[in-house]
Amino acid sequence: MSSFKKALIILILYMLPGCAIIKNLPDNNTEFRIHPLGMPVYNQTGSPFSESQWNFNFFIIEGAYEEFRACAGIINKDAEERLLKTPIIIIPAEKIDLPGEEAIAFIDLYNMFIRKDFFDAPTLRHEWTHVYLYLSGKYILGDLYHKDPFFKKCYAHN
Repeated sequence: MSSFKKALIILILYMLPGCAIIKNLPDNNTEFRIHPLGMPVYNQTGSPFSESQWNFNFFIIEGAYEEFRACAGIINKDAEERLLKTPIIIIPAEKIDLPGEEAIAFIDLYNMFIRKDFFDAPTLRHEWTHVYLYLSGKYILGDLYHKDPFFKKCYAHN
């Protein structure tokens, strides 16, 4: 196989997650709330959340962020400020196919997409780890392969 064909196949494989991103981006009609920490939280599940569901989601976010911040020992305040503005998009409890794996959540480095059935503290910490490593400048793509010890340290499941 020629180098051009190999490069084209690799490019196509890297573009596939983009389909999942585009499909789940919020629009003007998407239900959302701003968490007191500052991040917008969008409901892209297709069903409205009750007030108690919003309160529960915010409770999960608050606890998960306290745990993440304590574990991370955040030293880059600019990265933390931008992290707190990263939108959280709750998506339907459907299979997410990414090249080579099935995911429960994913990021595009500007948004976090988390399946409704895996909206929990470990998943939030895991995705925040990717975003924080990207924003702090340590990894250009947020350490997609989970090589940084930060993932194990903060109990972010791989």
